[in-house]
Amino acid sequence: RNVKANTEVGKVAFDDALGRPLDPILVFATRFNLSEPTLNLTWHRVAMRITPELVSSSSHGINCLGEFLLDLRGNLLPLIENLGTATDVYDAIDLSDNQLSIIEGFPPYPRLKALYLANNHVVRITETVPKSIPCLETMILSGNRLRTFSEIEVLGRFKNLVTLSLLDNPVCATPNYRNFVIHKVPSLRFLDFQRIRDSERKEAKQLFGTNEGRGTLADVDGSRNLGFKEIANAERSLDLLRKAISNATSVEKIRELEGALRRGGIEEVLRVHRLEP
Repeated sequence: RNVKANTEVGKVAFDDALGRPLDPILVFATRFNLSEPTLNLTWHRVAMRITPELVSSSSHGINCLGEFLLDLRGNLLPLIENLGTATDVYDAIDLSDNQLSIIEGFPPYPRLKALYLANNHVVRITETVPKSIPCLETMILSGNRLRTFSEIEVLGRFKNLVTLSLLDNPVCATPNYRNFVIHKVPSLRFLDFQRIRDSERKEAKQLFGTNEGRGTLADVDGSRNLGFKEIANAERSLDLLRKAISNATSVEKIRELEGALRRGGIEEVLRVHRLEP
């Protein structure tokens, strides 16, 4: 509806059925075949940043669970930023289907109860997030890249967490995964969409009260301490990614960044742009 094209090869703008301009997440290119009455359209997803404009134009309303939700899913967002522009009125924020690798950057959100982060590239959740979202009850992290117990230990800092999903993360294949999460997050009632039984709580308590269990916890602490250097490098890489996005002044540059993120994440962006973490 209301397709506009000003050149033989140019940009196309679309309005929705109510005449409102669509969010510019999609950049369309059109090519006319002058010998045939056809119009060929190709489209490219363009990586976005969280800006006040994106927040204000994104869908928000009551979802099927009765939560007042801000919907930021599917924008290829590489990082969380500028959410201070979204005042603390939301019960839930949906950041699924983006390109997030590190979960950080939340302002104080004491009202927020649910965070949906499925199908990203998450490898780390910083210790500032539980402090910013102290009342979080639901966190969906399905389909991410969390691999070790040390990477999910921070979940124990969410003191009100009731529902958690880590399905389709590599850490799920680790022996005693379910027992570890139940032990670390005692407030949980549902893990990976399965109710936690009393027998499981007793099993987790018994396991981590043994020498083997205490050794596992000591290994987690050691892995966290040994990982400080890697974490520092990751944060440095994230700063360089922010800089690369800020310096992207054309659609072509944005497409280059988006393609690099798809191929290999932040590391590929740094390699393409010859940036050293």
